[in-house]
Amino acid sequence: DRNVIDYYALMGCYSAGLNDARTVSAGEIIRVNNMNNMAGTHFQKGGGGGVVTGGFKVVANTFAEIIREAGGEIRTNAPVREIVVQDSTAVGVRVRPPGGDDEEIRAPIVVNNIPPRHMGNVLAKRYWPLDFQQRIDNQFPLAGLLGFIGLSEPIETGDGRAGDFSIRQLPGTEHLDVIGEGSIFSFEQTSEADPSRAPDGKTLMNTWISLYPKNPFSPEEINNDELIQTLIGRIYDFFRAQYPQWDDVYEWGYFTQARDMYGLSISPGQLGDRRLPIKHPTVANLFHTGDCVAQWGIATDGVGLGAAMTASAVTGKDYTQLLAPWGR
Repeated sequence: DRNVIDYYALMGCYSAGLNDARTVSAGEIIRVNNMNNMAGTHFQKGGGGGVVTGGFKVVANTFAEIIREAGGEIRTNAPVREIVVQDSTAVGVRVRPPGGDDEEIRAPIVVNNIPPRHMGNVLAKRYWPLDFQQRIDNQFPLAGLLGFIGLSEPIETGDGRAGDFSIRQLPGTEHLDVIGEGSIFSFEQTSEADPSRAPDGKTLMNTWISLYPKNPFSPEEINNDELIQTLIGRIYDFFRAQYPQWDDVYEWGYFTQARDMYGLSISPGQLGDRRLPIKHPTVANLFHTGDCVAQWGIATDGVGLGAAMTASAVTGKDYTQLLAPWGR
């Protein structure tokens, strides 16, 4: 049934954040749909999925508290300049504190979460076998145009007001120079799901459009400033046509060109087994984590599973059992 095929193609695009199903890994579609099927309505109604109350920084702050309670130290604004390798073994990292000189920090285990496409900045290419170098060169991140809009009141009311609204083709993008013959457009009234995201009586709305970091036939979409301005105009045209009260409730808005979001999203066929291994293939005591390591998850789902798999590899314990069944 063509409708069934089109439905799953759309779900794959939406889940992976891409405009054309032909560029989405089949494995990612299968995994995300399995997750939705297993979670059911529980996933959307407070069962561990969706918006984190207070924003995702709450997760980072919670981890920070645990690390400090265990005697760990957290440094920010101290970029890693190099993963230090001696005798094919990772022995630490070289960092540069703000306004200071390079400093070497020794460690028995090094865990890296820099996406592979940027790893050349901290680990020499010779430590990657040729086939892994080819994987890195041919896998690209998801990029997108992200919007943040402030309203004086919700434009969607009723039971669905906190939902995620998505349309297959933003009107007016059909003939733009984008892969997929038009842009998928999504928006949600984030503060309706999490009131802490906006002042009392106000509404925060987030919008999203996928843009490709590479295009074999046209200029890169995410770096095309003229295209960006056109898309922003189309977004406002849509809201004005869809909601007659728009100009009365709209207060402010800004958009960001997010050039490097989810890891390794663009690939037809099965992507998961072509991602990079958690345990480095040639350097002992060096491990990788995030949504770029060998698995089927993407974005938050991929980060959670990647972290559990990396912790398991480092310690020899199975931490994936801490995740819900659909997250393993």
